[in-house]
Amino acid sequence: MFVALAGTGYLALQNSWVQTRITRYVAHVLSEKLDTKITVGHVRVRFFNQLSFEDILIEDQSNDTLLFARNLTATIDTLKFKRHILKIDEIQFSGNQLNINRDTANVFNFNFLLQSLGQKPAYRGNNW
Repeated sequence: MFVALAGTGYLALQNSWVQTRITRYVAHVLSEKLDTKITVGHVRVRFFNQLSFEDILIEDQSNDTLLFARNLTATIDTLKFKRHILKIDEIQFSGNQLNINRDTANVFNFNFLLQSLGQKPAYRGNNW
């Protein structure tokens, strides 16, 4: 019985529609956590070595486009579930739009992403 359930789960996860639904749910949760809009149009996961995303949109906290990528493909080098390790060998973007700017307080529009990851805010100097 367990083998049948595991096999069915594996086959379901191979389905692009299921992968896209799961990814959209994760994007929704991240959107709420970061208080910004994150959407993903379509996903294909080729277990266990490649991820392909279409129409990725991340907005900044002013509701402007921070990143849009028509296609993003990542090749996975190492994946260890038990140790929570994911190493990516290569990332390819195509059809990109990246908008980076600073507000009147000299803070970059992507600082909220770094802060959510526990990173120190980006340099605020005037040398750029």
